[in-house]
Amino acid sequence: MHASFGDFIMKPSHKPWSLDVAVAKNTLASGCLAMLQKQLKFNICNFPDSHLSNKEVTGSEKFIADLPDALTYASQFWGSHLADSMFDDKILVLLKEFLGTKFLFWSEVVSLRQEVVTAAFPCRNT
Repeated sequence: MHASFGDFIMKPSHKPWSLDVAVAKNTLASGCLAMLQKQLKFNICNFPDSHLSNKEVTGSEKFIADLPDALTYASQFWGSHLADSMFDDKILVLLKEFLGTKFLFWSEVVSLRQEVVTAAFPCRNT
């Protein structure tokens, strides 16, 4: 994308093509949290034995590669989007639900994808 396009789309005077950046950031954060809530589950890759380490599972790379792209994106970047958002009641509800019911399943995904550091410490993503 050419830099001038970003400048153009972020100017409120360019309606109907303008983008409210604050709203967009909240949409990304809440969208990621909703995606995680919807798709994360115990033993997400359906490994035959959940007591084995990631490297002990034969063919684990295929299981990991089959994770939906939207889920892997949300797993890696929800923290970055949350940090950039204007915290509101909707995001608070989604965050509480995620932390209370899906956080351990999220940790499994980022562990399998070897993205623990980039997902857990969003400021290091850049």
